[in-house]
Amino acid sequence: MFKHFAAPRSPSSSTAGRILSSPLFSSKLPFDSGSESRVGGFIQYISDMVAGLKTVILLSFVLAVGFLLVILSCALFANWLPLLVALTFVIAPLPNAIFAHCGGADDFSSSEYEGSAAVDLGRFLTSIIVVTGFALPLVLAHAEVIRQTAALMSIVGGGLVYGTILAYSQVFKQEQDEF
Repeated sequence: MFKHFAAPRSPSSSTAGRILSSPLFSSKLPFDSGSESRVGGFIQYISDMVAGLKTVILLSFVLAVGFLLVILSCALFANWLPLLVALTFVIAPLPNAIFAHCGGADDFSSSEYEGSAAVDLGRFLTSIIVVTGFALPLVLAHAEVIRQTAALMSIVGGGLVYGTILAYSQVFKQEQDEF
């Protein structure tokens, strides 16, 4: 009659026991293993996560303002050529991202800034694209294809877009493993 009822579980097999034995509450925390400093380490861990979230929110707001300026420079003056600036600033980090993995520091290089020819080529191509993003609206404004106000709005918006991409890549850069 009572064989359908299970014996009470031990605290370690209960849900609360599994939660308390999880890595978040165990002594193998990613931040500190001292029992008296677990709360302080946990608070530091949470504050680091919140700081990252605030950074993402700020960067997304700046990116939205940059795209808004570029789109307004096109829409207000009924000429969609300044939209090419947004394209150039969006594709500008791609050569660095592609060629960054082609070379790196080895045992014989004296500093981390010495790279291979492929890394230098990526930086060179990125600089060409960035200069194009700033110069294209100026050339179009000089040729009177677009208005000077549209060129200024496009340059400022493109700079905000590219600056946001750079800031995001620098803030959230992950350290590479040596293995």
